[in-house]
Amino acid sequence: MAAFASLACTIGCASTEARPSGTAAAAAAVDPLGTLPSDFSIELAVEVGRGVEVSPRAEERAAAYILLPDGSLHAEAEIAKLKGKRPARVRRLSREQESDLWRLVVDGGFGSSANSDSRGNVWTETPSAGSILVKVRIAANGERWCFLRQYAPATDDERALRRLTRALARLAWMSDEPLAETAEFPVRYDLGADPYAAMQAQPLIGRARGAASTSTTATEAAPR
Repeated sequence: MAAFASLACTIGCASTEARPSGTAAAAAAVDPLGTLPSDFSIELAVEVGRGVEVSPRAEERAAAYILLPDGSLHAEAEIAKLKGKRPARVRRLSREQESDLWRLVVDGGFGSSANSDSRGNVWTETPSAGSILVKVRIAANGERWCFLRQYAPATDDERALRRLTRALARLAWMSDEPLAETAEFPVRYDLGADPYAAMQAQPLIGRARGAASTSTTATEAAPR
């Protein structure tokens, strides 16, 4: 499948802790939606090496996440069964949610092809024993680039990548956080009064009673 097909990545190396320029950060804060590339997409896979104990932490569990440019988020935990296929579709993100992910990408140092890894096709890499391997492919502004990061479980290594992974897991309802912190409730809109209320017929019983009452009052009020 195209999601996990072989694809060479651009050349260049840099630390994932790099920060965006002041201008980019200011633009993202003032106009977050305007900074979101129209072709932004993410493919992220977490693979667990041999000997790693099962962990409740989302960034240390085997899973695959794909965010497409139209906002469709795909995710699955049983990545061994995918065999190159795209994960199942989970939901469609709003533009605001996509913008939040893009800011995490930029803030983490993953928002530029100049910082990408020069390892060729990172999807062919496998995790070392006792380690967590994360493969990332990002597309934006007509380019596509990759990152490959490995860290030991139960540590704070690669914080930026851990944050990005946890954000995707949370949006895909695969987070390890308590439900109260991750639950998203339906957005309800109050559209005002019913515009057709005046056109609805009144109950006949009520109208008959009203007419009878009016007739009685008029009779009692008439002079004798």
